Amino acid sequence: MGTGSSREQHLNSFNTLRQETVPFSSDLWKTILSQNIEEDSLYLENLKKLKNERPENLATFIKKLVNQLVLVKGLQREKNTAGDFQLTTISLSYLSRILPIVFESNDDFADKVFWLNQDIEPLSHPSAKISTPPTITTTTEISKEEQNKNVEQEKKDEQEKKDELEKNDEEKKTTTTTTTTTTASNHSNESSFDTTPLAVKLMDSLLDLLFFPGFTVTESLGLKSPKEASPDALPVLFSWAGGFGVDNVPTVHNKQFWINRLSVLQCLITCLSEQLYVPQDSVSSFKSKWLDWFTHTQEYYTEALLFSLINTFATFDPIGWGIPYNHLMYSDDHEVCSKLSIQILNILLTYDPIENNNEQQQQTIECKNNYIRYIKTLKRVRDFKFFFNAFERIMNVPLIASHTKLPNSTKKIELHQDLTYTMWLFLSYNHDFLRSIVNYENSPEFLIPLLQYMDEGRKSQTTHGIVQIGTFILLVLSGERDFSISLNKPFVGRLHIDIQQPQVYSDFVITVMYRLLVDTPDRLESIYECVLTILSNLSPYMKNLSMVTCVKLMKLFEYLSTPRFLFATNHNYRYVGFLLESLNNLLQHQYESNTRLIYAILRCQNQFSKLAYLKISPVTPSKLPLEQIAQPSPVSTSEEAFGKLNKLSISEEPSPPNDKDEKFDSTTTGSGHHQDESISKSMVQSKPTTEHPNSGSGAPTPSSTNSGTPTIKAFSSTTPNQESPRIGVEGGDSQSSTPNKQQLPPPPPQQTKKTQMVSHFMPTDEWLQDIKKQLPLDNILKVITHLSPQIQGLCTGSGSDEQKIMDYLKMSTIVGIFHNPGPIMTRRYHSNAVTKSWFIAYMWCIIYLENHSPPLFLHTNIKLFQVKQ
Repeated sequence: MGTGSSREQHLNSFNTLRQETVPFSSDLWKTILSQNIEEDSLYLENLKKLKNERPENLATFIKKLVNQLVLVKGLQREKNTAGDFQLTTISLSYLSRILPIVFESNDDFADKVFWLNQDIEPLSHPSAKISTPPTITTTTEISKEEQNKNVEQEKKDEQEKKDELEKNDEEKKTTTTTTTTTTASNHSNESSFDTTPLAVKLMDSLLDLLFFPGFTVTESLGLKSPKEASPDALPVLFSWAGGFGVDNVPTVHNKQFWINRLSVLQCLITCLSEQLYVPQDSVSSFKSKWLDWFTHTQEYYTEALLFSLINTFATFDPIGWGIPYNHLMYSDDHEVCSKLSIQILNILLTYDPIENNNEQQQQTIECKNNYIRYIKTLKRVRDFKFFFNAFERIMNVPLIASHTKLPNSTKKIELHQDLTYTMWLFLSYNHDFLRSIVNYENSPEFLIPLLQYMDEGRKSQTTHGIVQIGTFILLVLSGERDFSISLNKPFVGRLHIDIQQPQVYSDFVITVMYRLLVDTPDRLESIYECVLTILSNLSPYMKNLSMVTCVKLMKLFEYLSTPRFLFATNHNYRYVGFLLESLNNLLQHQYESNTRLIYAILRCQNQFSKLAYLKISPVTPSKLPLEQIAQPSPVSTSEEAFGKLNKLSISEEPSPPNDKDEKFDSTTTGSGHHQDESISKSMVQSKPTTEHPNSGSGAPTPSSTNSGTPTIKAFSSTTPNQESPRIGVEGGDSQSSTPNKQQLPPPPPQQTKKTQMVSHFMPTDEWLQDIKKQLPLDNILKVITHLSPQIQGLCTGSGSDEQKIMDYLKMSTIVGIFHNPGPIMTRRYHSNAVTKSWFIAYMWCIIYLENHSPPLFLHTNIKLFQVKQ
């Protein structure tokens, strides 16, 4: 009953706040701060109603909470008791709930309270009343009453104000510097002299509390403010853990420290959450005062905070000694802090607003984000290895937990989505880190968990986000020659997905790519161009591809080159061009080691011939279904040359055992333009630039449970229609240093989203013949024509024909056959507004879904993405 009465009294205090204006000095605030806020929707509703009905009380409450933080880390720094720290955690809890409510509104409340230090005027209520403490009428009120009587009285009042202010200053110097006042007049006068924005006080207090001896770090570091001994920067010894950037720290870890750290981190992430309440189409250029101060203005805590955030999740090891069911014996507060640490790190490393959406201008402007600049300057190999080892360990935890012999013996801790995004940021900002990962002894073993998450993520639209972020990472890695070569290593590792054991890592990569493009319930067109670009970058270095992998490449070509897919939109031919380029690279640069691919191409020769001689009938296309568009046969001499080989048609080959995705479903070739438009089109920069308008709309869409609480795995995204895709190449690793000038032409301009639908795009034979001239098909046809007579002579109809053909291909060569062989081309990623806004939305969607206990952002008006309750 005691608890019930206390809760009822607590809620009654909020009712009082909603009914009358409560001054700063009222004892009502003590009642409210007497107990922590509960995870109850009633408290959230009361805070929202307070914002709408009594904004002046909410402003006073915020000032009261911030003053408590300032007091603890300031005047009472060396005299804090357990009660003071408890009151601090309660204040942090309230601020964590209030800040999202403030940010979701479009009014100027946040600016007035946090940045301008202005008082909020009460709203006009019919029954509004102001509750004041038992003090005399303030001098400000007397001044307003007598101001219109005579000028002499006005001057007298002004002199009284000056005297009172001087008296207050003397009292502050001799007794206390706290901002708490006893009357409304004194509070107003103090705020007029304190020009430091309340937001700065709040964030500075949070940073100080993160490294406060006795509260979050060990008292052996000293209770005095570190700014006295180290005025330039906080010593890295204050970091929470050693490893990245700092080897050893004196801080010990205990449960209370982790609880206090959690309270501060929760409040900190809400301070940085303004982007959640900005539409996705403008978030890439949105400038937040909070993030500006945190990432640029303040520099004192930057290094220590960066090391603490990284080491908190990098040192987290839920498996430990591998004792089964250890998570049932005790709770680990390190886990929750690890999740928040990696999320805050991602927020800080993502904030770099594009000036006026001008990408070229942005590239010339120096980054103002201190955290990004620090990451870019890292060069210590030891730090890179430490982070990479943590990445491998944490990425494997959910997979291990899901496939243990003892059910539920290992807790399934899911940090992999956040950590995948962090890996992407590190790879993007620091080329030395990228080179270190590429040349690491375990490379490319770290791809095993990443590609498995991508393969699982393709099965549901709610998990397409991990697929898309994975393609970004692979795109960056594929631009590195050493990484491409490392994929030729024999495959070692354990797989938990239903595919045949690969022989080399290249087989594994191609198999997953094939399944992403073909064997996906909801078409992932947003990654088509990116996946095929990755394959094009890797293809010049791939060796010893297995027969199963070569068959998949041929089936992928058959899938992309059928009229039903090719004519579905005016840009689908680009996908065929990328795949043909990859096949050309394999033939030109790795012919001797890929005879299985030559064999697969010869068996699939009919499909190449169909594409080469494909025409559109002069009959009106609208009167014929796409399947009936004429496909004239090649000339008779070619038919005769491949007559016997056609009996080994690729479509007649039975599926390999345990390889479910070999079954080609013709119904999947229906290519109506889905909602997922190509994010990947805006990921690669061109020299020269060729623009193609992008179509599509939408936002990250987290799914939800029946109870209204979104689940952690829910994420889907599309790209706003505001950016043009770019395809570009860089020459290298060849005899010629001049990039190939022959590029796939841009598709015709697209007026609206509907122009990409099958029913609205009508291909013509003139259009078809024009794009066919741009497809790199000639060299493959020459190889087929050159080898077919010899292969035809080896085909006797016996069971030994295949072995004879393979032996011959191993001794054959195509030297002198290729027309004008060019250099190896590499397409690289370049940031732009579209991808940047998608990254921000993806990052915040994960944060939103994972912070539901306590519900930091639930039931607030999110604008960055759509929330389905």
